[in-house]
Amino acid sequence: MNPLLKKEIRLILPAWGLAMMLALAPIFLFRHDFLQFENMAPGWFGILILCATSFGREFSLGTFSSLLAQPVPRRQYWVTKVGVLLAALVSVLVIYFLVLVALRVVFAEDNAPTAGMAGLYLLAAIAGGLWLSLLVRQMIAVVWLIFLVPLLLSLPCLFLLSHFDASDETLGMTMKTLLLLYSVAGIAGSWLIFRRAQDAPWAGATIALPDWMSARIGAPASAQRLRQPPLRALIRKEFQLNQAPLLGMGVLFLLHLGVVVLRSWHRHSAEPFWRDMNDALQAFGVLWMIAPLIIGCTSIAEERKLGTLEGQLCQPVSARRQFLVKLGFVTVVGGILSAVLFLAAERFGVALGVANNGLLHLGFGVVAGLTGVAVISFYASSLARNFLQALPAAMGVFIGVVLAFGWFDHISGFQAWSLQNEGPGSRLILWNPLLPGIIATVALSVALPWLAYRNFRCLHEVRRIWLRNALGLAAVLVFTVVSSFLLYQRVWENLTPLEPAHGPARLTLANPPVVGGEIQGNVRITLPDGRSWQAFVYGNHPHYQEEDSLPGLVNWLFWPVVVHTEPQELAGAGNWRSLAPTVCFGYRVFGSPKLMTAGNTVGIRPDGTLWVSPTFSPPPDDLGSLVQFGDDTHWRQVIRSSSLDSVLLLKTDGTLWLWKADHTRLPSNEPGLRATQPRQIGADSDWQGLFPLCGVSAQKRDGTVWRLDENDKTGIILTERDSSFDWMAAPPAPVDLQRAAGNANFLLACVRPDGTLWASSLLGEFKGRKNFNQVRQLSSDTNWVAVTTSDNYPADHRLVALKRDGSLWSWSSDEFPEDAFLAVAPVRLGIHEDWVGVSHVPGGNVALAADGSLWLWRDNSLYTREASLLKPSAKPVVLGNIFGIADSR
Repeated sequence: MNPLLKKEIRLILPAWGLAMMLALAPIFLFRHDFLQFENMAPGWFGILILCATSFGREFSLGTFSSLLAQPVPRRQYWVTKVGVLLAALVSVLVIYFLVLVALRVVFAEDNAPTAGMAGLYLLAAIAGGLWLSLLVRQMIAVVWLIFLVPLLLSLPCLFLLSHFDASDETLGMTMKTLLLLYSVAGIAGSWLIFRRAQDAPWAGATIALPDWMSARIGAPASAQRLRQPPLRALIRKEFQLNQAPLLGMGVLFLLHLGVVVLRSWHRHSAEPFWRDMNDALQAFGVLWMIAPLIIGCTSIAEERKLGTLEGQLCQPVSARRQFLVKLGFVTVVGGILSAVLFLAAERFGVALGVANNGLLHLGFGVVAGLTGVAVISFYASSLARNFLQALPAAMGVFIGVVLAFGWFDHISGFQAWSLQNEGPGSRLILWNPLLPGIIATVALSVALPWLAYRNFRCLHEVRRIWLRNALGLAAVLVFTVVSSFLLYQRVWENLTPLEPAHGPARLTLANPPVVGGEIQGNVRITLPDGRSWQAFVYGNHPHYQEEDSLPGLVNWLFWPVVVHTEPQELAGAGNWRSLAPTVCFGYRVFGSPKLMTAGNTVGIRPDGTLWVSPTFSPPPDDLGSLVQFGDDTHWRQVIRSSSLDSVLLLKTDGTLWLWKADHTRLPSNEPGLRATQPRQIGADSDWQGLFPLCGVSAQKRDGTVWRLDENDKTGIILTERDSSFDWMAAPPAPVDLQRAAGNANFLLACVRPDGTLWASSLLGEFKGRKNFNQVRQLSSDTNWVAVTTSDNYPADHRLVALKRDGSLWSWSSDEFPEDAFLAVAPVRLGIHEDWVGVSHVPGGNVALAADGSLWLWRDNSLYTREASLLKPSAKPVVLGNIFGIADSR
């Protein structure tokens, strides 16, 4: 191979690898059918760095003078360099084009005009990479100018044309012509500059800030200056080293303000040109990632290139202090200051009436993201010997981190809820995808500065440095994987008992209490002596809490149980036969874990009298404030109905009654139910109980179950027999729905009088499948006493049953119950055998122990990626004791 050609290939190979990697990046980094322009930025950046590398590396390595001194015509050098660069560009652009086609960007009708303009900007930047490298010869400034020069030409033109109200066609044609002329002039000018190039640059060594800003830095040392703290001198040196990046940040900020003003002028424009241009200008903020990238890559790599790092380490200042100064400068100026300038420009746009691009609401996230880019770039700079070497290393580390996060998500085992797939999958969940991301972020924030410090102190032994860094990053990956798995699985719970010991028994299954629950989470417990206890238990993730607040964030991370009681203590020591608190209206205040309810609390005393709270208000803490309603002493049961927005009553004579208030007013101190009278539902007098089955249902003495629905037009309560419960009324006797039946949306279960356990599904009607609603016996045992069910269509069925020996058993499946429950053996819940009642609440089941303690068994099959950071605990959660705990919230 021609030595000159071989040299050019070796010279451009690192940048070509970076460009190819960034061209493929959208496939791995972004999973959108419609790719936004800010997501296309990695490929553009790689192509621009590739164009600046051809001559830029000659200047970075100090070989340009030797190149000019060789006995080879400059035309041959030019043809070789441009030919190799053109071949590399073509290969990258082909791959990049195929990626965009695969992501449906190039041929999308809405993207075509904007993509064409963006392609011209890319062509202009490619031309800039050639002529600016030869003209400026300072690669830090060149990278800035590649991005800024086309913008400096375009924005004044747009302002001028907008001032004269140019037409849409004129604007588009002018901008395309301007960019095309600049591209042609840049490529032609690069050949003219190279043909007349000399050993000395065009205007001195470097582009620097004005002399008045750096005079004190460059002044000779004096006695006063020697007495100044070394820290101040180190900080000044960092400012001098980063003069070009700081100047570029200032220009970029001014350009951003100009872009915001343009967006303000044309924010309501219906012209196609400005509609497409506004989409592109809205992604202008992506350019701010260049600032921390350049400042971070400059910090150590340029010191090595200039040969000042060795002398710096010999100064009477510790290497640790010097390193911290560099790291602090990169973090504060490159990361935080860049984010502040970006947010300030966008805030200025909001003041002008421009819709922000969504990042303004993520201020901390923008600061953290740009600071992370700065730290990664700083680490890459510690591995390189010049700026152009640091750039590929920084981008490689950044893409490696993003791909690692994507790998964590891919193998986590999560599968989102999907009706098409009929429910969540049954894969092993290794961790929540956010958990390794958080752990890796913390680990990298420690590992990268530490590795960078070790690299900063080493001037040679390149192979050993790279090996140490590879092992360090591998250790971070292993630590992240292992710690994520152990934390998510809560391995420490295996070292502690599953359940603490229960207290002395105060209840028995020989005369058990009645434990009932509603879909809203209201748990009702009625003891054999007539006393009652109620509480609101919500075992699901607390979606109603503000995650921006610290308590809301903690709840989101660890998914605690939210318990609201109404009331918590036993009600009146036998003074109540039945209670229905807050029966009329319920709401939840956003950001509060409590269910804020307003309505009338209704109760029935053992003497059959009806009592109600005096006003339509939140539930009273003292049930003694209830007042008697009427003189009737034949009331037997009361239950609230959220679907009917009312209270249902049952009399001892077997008649049903509806009591409904006027809800046209907001919750206030109004009489509510006390302003109305109960009215009888139908003429039947053979009702024996009310139950929260399929909303609210009533059971007759013959065991049949009837649904209660309201006609939206007439307001009449309709009673319709629910044939899906007929099998519960089969001989030898009807099932006691109050004690031995469970109902979810699509899953019914009951314990028959002979102690057998049976289940049926309502999905047959819903899915149109034949023989799908068959009743099946789930167990051959005949010692079952109670059962409760729950489901979430189309999967996640759960059934919990209580045996006469006091043990709890659970069936759960992510398939339909008829097909799965028979094939799956029940799982024992807990280690105790003193349970006396069980019921369902949102997100789990509650079980009452013989000592009066109430426990929540969470249904972990409901857990999805939106839930919590750690896996829900397998241990039950004690909610309190109904005999003595006044508040367990």
